[in-house]
Amino acid sequence: MVRVRWNKTKSEATFSTGTSAEPGKWSEEKSRAKQNTTHVVNGKTYSYREINGSIDTIQDFISETFYEFEKNNRLPDTEEFKEIVNEKIDELFKTESKELVQDGEDVDHLYLSQLLSAFQRIRPTEVYWGPKAGLRYKEVCDKYFRFCKKNDVKLMDINKSSLIRFKVWFLDPTEHKRPYSNYTVMKHFRNLKGMLRWGRDNGFNVNKEALLFNSNIQTIRKTVTFLEYDEIQKFSDYKFKDYQKHLEQVRDVFVFSCYTSLRHSDLYALRKANIKGDAIEIVTQKTKDLLHIPLIPQAKAILDKYKDIEGERALPVISDQKSNEYIKEAAKLAGLDRDIYEVRMVGNQRMDIVNKLYETISMHDGRRSFVCNSLAFGIPPNVVQKCTGHSDIQTMRPYIATSDKSVEKEMKKWNTMPIRQKIDALLDEGNEDELKKVYTSISKIIKR
Repeated sequence: MVRVRWNKTKSEATFSTGTSAEPGKWSEEKSRAKQNTTHVVNGKTYSYREINGSIDTIQDFISETFYEFEKNNRLPDTEEFKEIVNEKIDELFKTESKELVQDGEDVDHLYLSQLLSAFQRIRPTEVYWGPKAGLRYKEVCDKYFRFCKKNDVKLMDINKSSLIRFKVWFLDPTEHKRPYSNYTVMKHFRNLKGMLRWGRDNGFNVNKEALLFNSNIQTIRKTVTFLEYDEIQKFSDYKFKDYQKHLEQVRDVFVFSCYTSLRHSDLYALRKANIKGDAIEIVTQKTKDLLHIPLIPQAKAILDKYKDIEGERALPVISDQKSNEYIKEAAKLAGLDRDIYEVRMVGNQRMDIVNKLYETISMHDGRRSFVCNSLAFGIPPNVVQKCTGHSDIQTMRPYIATSDKSVEKEMKKWNTMPIRQKIDALLDEGNEDELKKVYTSISKIIKR
């Protein structure tokens, strides 16, 4: 698949050109298909002119979008930017491919379930999907069926009016005991439109209104939860009762994630053969990257604790669902009760929510804890990236947060830095013998 990626500090957006290219006929230097080449991918044929033309067009759309905002003296946020560029693409690109539509079928009367079925069957062959990637598309379709109170709907019936009512349905407290947050609603719309856009590119007649629909939902970045270093130690040291072995094992797996950055899926797949001396070498389940992760003593101690378990697995990892259930129970027993403050938007209403850490903790927080603590310790981001397997620093941003203690430590420099500057000025005037006396005096004071 050929995509155009726009990237700038703190922001990134990727757009599909609707074309594909053969790697051997691609110029890495020019980021274009080589001249006079024809590309056959998954049974479809693309000329180099078609591929390169689509790239140039999308780049023009990107420049045009920024120009439109600059005229109003502002810049779009990432989601707004992506939405507008995709609208321009939707208006332009019309595919004539009918491969997924049976001969003789009336393309105006195809159903959402047919698109979902084709999408889940074909899309994984075009891009790598993790084990659960397809579930989010089925989830939004199921919700749309619930909203419509039908078992299926025609694609052409998904229009601007129905999508506005779908948005209202998400936020209606009479429909749901707990209305969906704007952040969740936006993700569902993004998944639905992504699937509809793919269907348009593969011969399904999709209502243009649906492709151009903008949900205009205001969102606030989700709070990143993680364990600070002393909380990891507190959790590690907690002694569970004999009948709580299941909680102890889940705790150990979680803490191991804090020390290695491995996702739950990778911990589940971790084998004893992946342990190479003082490091782990593993191909990740989600991205298929080969990672080399050095093992610190605390991580090695956990592996040693379970070295005699039966089978090839290195750790006693259970299902993701059960792990997330048990880790909350374990964290509560261990006293991980720090307040987690979150602002959530539901429609136009702002909700200020305070939960305890043990109420929000999940297995994925182990990976976040690795990133946040590593950066707080001063480990360079590119080194952290090597361990986590993120493709670049920007894709690691959702996992990055700064602990309160790190903030306090850095902000104390407002008090200490002026004194340090005065000391530095005095030291610059001293000779070697005088500096040795100062060093001895300061050492005694600090040790006391």
